[in-house]
Amino acid sequence: MNWVTARQTAATTAVYSLLNSAAALIGAYAAWDQMPSALPGWLCAVALGGSAGAWIGSRYLSDRWLRGILSILLFSSGIKLLM
Repeated sequence: MNWVTARQTAATTAVYSLLNSAAALIGAYAAWDQMPSALPGWLCAVALGGSAGAWIGSRYLSDRWLRGILSILLFSSGIKLLM
């Protein structure tokens, strides 16, 4: 709908994903003793991957590529939400 640029949408989506994931971890705190022992490694991998993706997306990808990647991510998130 051209409300904002692809870069602004990607940044907003990244912040939303971070807050949503943090809320999920806080909600899972009640079952923390059942969490996998590999969780700290996964969190580090997510942080590194997210940082690398943000760096590449903000410096090297064109708006067309950003829109394509963002549309795939938002579509898959919508499908996941429906299931």
